[in-house]
Amino acid sequence: MANTYYTAMYAVDKKSHAFGLGDRLPWSGAKTDLEMLFMEIEKSDIVLLTRNMIKTIPNSFFDEIKNKVQIVSQENSIESFYKDDKYKGSDILILGGHSLFQKCIDYNIPDKIIVNELSFMEKDILDWDCIGPRINDNYIKKDFNVIYPKEKSNHGKYVIESILYKRVWYGNVSIHYIHYCICFFRISNYLAK
Repeated sequence: MANTYYTAMYAVDKKSHAFGLGDRLPWSGAKTDLEMLFMEIEKSDIVLLTRNMIKTIPNSFFDEIKNKVQIVSQENSIESFYKDDKYKGSDILILGGHSLFQKCIDYNIPDKIIVNELSFMEKDILDWDCIGPRINDNYIKKDFNVIYPKEKSNHGKYVIESILYKRVWYGNVSIHYIHYCICFFRISNYLAK
């Protein structure tokens, strides 16, 4: 059986690392960034979202992807997707929100992370309340592309620096497998006391 492949994708403002403002992005009209996102969605079998993230997606966009969407919640955690055999061999796109991204990155779940850093030329992002997820040392920068969109966003002209991070492997063992074994060992020792 094929391995499950996890991709996380999100965008931030390059200068401030702004990621969110309330329940939305701190910018709008960055059409090229959305097109890049949609290409990743088309390649994926499953898209993982939190319930709050679904509220931020325009209905027309959600209607196109709803057959692939799985909700991650307290009842239906990322761990349950990770362990469930029915998702084995799937290409899974982690699409947010922030807490889902950070938890997945902290547990080293994504095989790759795509971060689109948007640089706005005419107007800085001043209003934001959340910065992008922190990428730990278990990921290394593998690729870098610069895209010059023709359209303007609500902050004017912008440039996208798309950065690809890959999870580090040690021999045949990935970091997240080592992490899983350590956690299992700690829990087993705790329960044995």
